[in-house]
Amino acid sequence: MFLFDGKWGIVFILYPFFMQQCRRCKEFKELDEFLNRRDRRNGKDTLCRICHREASYQQKLKLNPDYKPKTPKEARDTRFETEEEIKNELLTILGYDLAGELSVHQQFLNRHNLVD
Repeated sequence: MFLFDGKWGIVFILYPFFMQQCRRCKEFKELDEFLNRRDRRNGKDTLCRICHREASYQQKLKLNPDYKPKTPKEARDTRFETEEEIKNELLTILGYDLAGELSVHQQFLNRHNLVD
């Protein structure tokens, strides 16, 4: 942003404290568009989020030419290998042991009417 003072004929460059220039795309952007980084003086990265994502992708391609980023659905689907693992995880969450019977803790809660 530029400010011209005609009286003095001086051009002032206003560099707001809430803006920063991206090192890669050279655009001035708000600080919200930069990742946090503790080791920097202002606490923000030198690359904006978009450029950081692109640089990260290029680095991964350089290390592995066959790299293909996963979609969010693919990332969720790879959490469990098989349907058996999904079933075991759900049974554990619901308070059953892996054999499908109530766990000792769940039996105690049921016996003493402590279950909602």
